Amino acid sequence: MHDDKEFLALVTAIKKSGQNPVCMETDPDLFFPETWAQARDAKRLCGDCPVQNDCLKFALATNQQDGIWGGLTPDERRRLRGLGRNRQKQHRPNQSRRLG
Repeated sequence: MHDDKEFLALVTAIKKSGQNPVCMETDPDLFFPETWAQARDAKRLCGDCPVQNDCLKFALATNQQDGIWGGLTPDERRRLRGLGRNRQKQHRPNQSRRLG
């Protein structure tokens, strides 16, 4: 299963870092905020995390719809995914043009 592969990559990154991410030692509700203030607090904790990028990759690859992952809110991750799609469209080779 795709999610299992991505989860294993995240767990491996955590083990390699030699540190427990703060989220593993914090009330999980903080990372599923109801207010912007709570989201800001969670994002602040993510900012110092040794596996922040791996966490974000996991959230993007598994399409996490809720919570703070890799320091980003669901809306921020949606925008990031949209930017990636737009870049792919922009970088497609134009077959009608010849390279000189």
